[in-house]
Amino acid sequence: MGLITLTPPALHSMTVLHIVLFDLFLIYLPFTRSTHYITRILAYFFIRWDDEPNLPGSKLEREIGELLRRKISWEGKHIPTGKSWAEAATESGLPEKK
Repeated sequence: MGLITLTPPALHSMTVLHIVLFDLFLIYLPFTRSTHYITRILAYFFIRWDDEPNLPGSKLEREIGELLRRKISWEGKHIPTGKSWAEAATESGLPEKK
């Protein structure tokens, strides 16, 4: 007799029904709007609660500064290539008035 056996346990019929219904629900779930609410809850806990203040001289401020000094590697109508993210963030993107 080995450590692992593939013999299913003897379960009550209501337990089997519960497992089958739950499996059907898991299959149906991605096609509902419920996934929207699940992602909102996860976003609240993982993004909002992980919000740390950007204090002067902090590690976060140094990391943000490094990222703002990086050059933009793509181009769009509203953002030119070759400028840093700090330059792009401080410009309006609108044509200059004459």
